Amino acid sequence: MSRSVSSSRGSESPMEPERAHRACEKCTRTKKKCDKALPACSRCTRLATTCSYDFIYTAPTTAVVEPGYLAGSTPKEAYGQGIFDPAFDVSSSMVMALLSSRNIPWREATERYFETMNPWFSVIHPELFAIRTDNLGSGASSNADQGPRDPAVALLIVCMQLVSQYDDEAAAASTNVNEGKDMIEMPAYRAAKRVLSVLRGLSAPSIELVQCSILLALFEFGHGDVMRAYVSIGDANTMAMVLRIGPGKYIEAEREANIPYEEEERRCVYWSLFV
Repeated sequence: MSRSVSSSRGSESPMEPERAHRACEKCTRTKKKCDKALPACSRCTRLATTCSYDFIYTAPTTAVVEPGYLAGSTPKEAYGQGIFDPAFDVSSSMVMALLSSRNIPWREATERYFETMNPWFSVIHPELFAIRTDNLGSGASSNADQGPRDPAVALLIVCMQLVSQYDDEAAAASTNVNEGKDMIEMPAYRAAKRVLSVLRGLSAPSIELVQCSILLALFEFGHGDVMRAYVSIGDANTMAMVLRIGPGKYIEAEREANIPYEEEERRCVYWSLFV
């Protein structure tokens, strides 16, 4: 009796559905359980996204690598600087690579932000931002002068693109928008969080870093990660207190007076912390 049971367990049932030999790309990158069903796993079917078993998986690293950095002539140059390296630093070109690697012109990304987000969430002053970036290129070429030289400004541009878009290159083949916390797994978002952590830890607080934290908090809250958004807005509030960012003083006699762009932006940032 036991021998027959053992034999039945060891043999495969002819009715068992065919399975892939590994998890699909989406489940692998988001670290979700995959049933390996063919032609598409149940999770991708439920989310109505493209299910691919034929892919090359690149494990996430703790380095931000700019395009062309891997084209070095020596094997040593084939590796980016790790964040645990005491000499590690974040350059603006590394940050802007988060857009150029996805063929996103940063000028178009910022224009889209001001058209869609800024009318109801004015955390960045349009005129002041234009003054800061008017002497920069469009980002179409790879020259060093085609983007901001300040890493904080570069990160701000990346955050502006994040909150004004709906999907990334991983969902480009699908007509459906990723929903929920799947968006939190976007490589661009995760890289932006790492860069912000480094800049916040190694640089003096700046209004650009406050704006980055606010926009990332908005992105996180909008995609259902309330706890992460709570931490991000707390970081923004801490830096704002250090910079003495406040609502300003209302004086009736100066009601019609022109306010400098810098002061107006600081007031907008202050009220954005409450939104």
